[in-house]
Amino acid sequence: MPREQTYLPTILTALDTMLREIQRKLEAAGGAHLPLGADSTTRGGAPTLPTAATVASELRDRMARLEEVRDLVNEYPELVSVIDSVIGNQIAAAQRRQRVWSIAATVASLIVGWLLSLIGTPQTLGRLLHL
Repeated sequence: MPREQTYLPTILTALDTMLREIQRKLEAAGGAHLPLGADSTTRGGAPTLPTAATVASELRDRMARLEEVRDLVNEYPELVSVIDSVIGNQIAAAQRRQRVWSIAATVASLIVGWLLSLIGTPQTLGRLLHL
């Protein structure tokens, strides 16, 4: 019986990587103004950068959510199987789309090649265009 592939190690690694990155940003935010892009507020029509306290608060909230997700993944094996099946379905769909595009590109290139071989030479193409 083939072993079913699980994405749990990849998910946990990604969560840990994101948590480390957020922790690094949080440490860097100590007193500095860090832009968050679309999260910046406006005063009188001019965009302003969020304060370090706002950035730190948002980063702490994000860390708490990621840690909660990591704990849920570790706690509930049923959740892992759902995540695995969703990821597996998305990968299978992407592979199907890729297969369709590669078949279509192959057929199109064969048709173009066949049409070019019918023309043969530039003189033949010139005669066809003057008709």
